Amino acid sequence: MDIYPYSGGPETQTILSVRDSITNLISFVAEYSDSTDQITFKRLDSGGSMDAVATPNLTLTKGI
Repeated sequence: MDIYPYSGGPETQTILSVRDSITNLISFVAEYSDSTDQITFKRLDSGGSMDAVATPNLTLTKGI
């Protein structure tokens, strides 16, 4: 998969999010951090907070 973060955009950018059709709350999100070159996956917990469930140790390379 190729991702293209916005140049000059925020340090952390959403790649993918899933919204609950009943509550309209985001229940799952994948975010890319430009400063660490990492993708973090988060899910909505029962308390209403987004908790990180995985931050794989990937080395993302920037292309042209």
